[in-house]
Amino acid sequence: MLLPWLVGVVWLCSACGDPPREKKRSGDPDDDAIMLSDNVRLGRDGSGWSAGAAGVTANVIQAHDDTLARFEVEADGLGVFQGMEVWRSNEGPPSLTLRSSLQNAVATFDGTSYGFTGLAAGPAFAESDTLTVEDGATSMTVEAPPPLADPTALLGDPVGLSTPARIPDGTFDLFYVFVLGDDGAPGQDGLMRSIPADSMPLEGGMRVAPLLDDAAVTALESRGITVTAVYVAYYNVEESTAFFPGRGVPVQAGRMFQIDPSDLVP
Repeated sequence: MLLPWLVGVVWLCSACGDPPREKKRSGDPDDDAIMLSDNVRLGRDGSGWSAGAAGVTANVIQAHDDTLARFEVEADGLGVFQGMEVWRSNEGPPSLTLRSSLQNAVATFDGTSYGFTGLAAGPAFAESDTLTVEDGATSMTVEAPPPLADPTALLGDPVGLSTPARIPDGTFDLFYVFVLGDDGAPGQDGLMRSIPADSMPLEGGMRVAPLLDDAAVTALESRGITVTAVYVAYYNVEESTAFFPGRGVPVQAGRMFQIDPSDLVP
């Protein structure tokens, strides 16, 4: 399975023409990333939420101007993209190694984007683990956030795209939602939403936020984008200028969940 922005996935079960915007302005969505994450399917039936076996997701990108041109920034941490034909990256190192206790993958630049070899079926991280990124000259390490004790407790009762997510306080740096959709025209459409953990309301020891707020829902509806998939993640993040010139790229270790939007219908 290959996602449009999350360029490497391995499962156990298996506005067009806009000028490029200047990077990075305060509050811009995190469309740059060096990332390794678990990826768990969440589904819902009559008894509530259920969780599938964990897979792995990885990504390396410092968004090229061609990629940025497809984005409009709607609010702090909220960007909508339309007509994305190719998720093009600027060139950094010829290759990068992303390594945990369970994974040892290599991302290689092909002139347009970074593709992965070496991702193994199974999760990205053990319960206590780290992500180490290396390019042959430089190495940096980020601690992976702990997994949820009960992944089915991530989401509350479904209320559509505003369904609340709950993550234990003090376990992560950044809450992230990636929505993939379709506006009926060529190319991929959707949005990215990111919120620092300390900006999320605290309720009973949990950081809580809706998957999408009113601004995000309105941004999709006003463009006629029908949601086809939702990805929710929480990351630990270290900013780094070591691997790409020009601007820093966040190094992210995380736990991700994939949700069918039909399961969010009350």
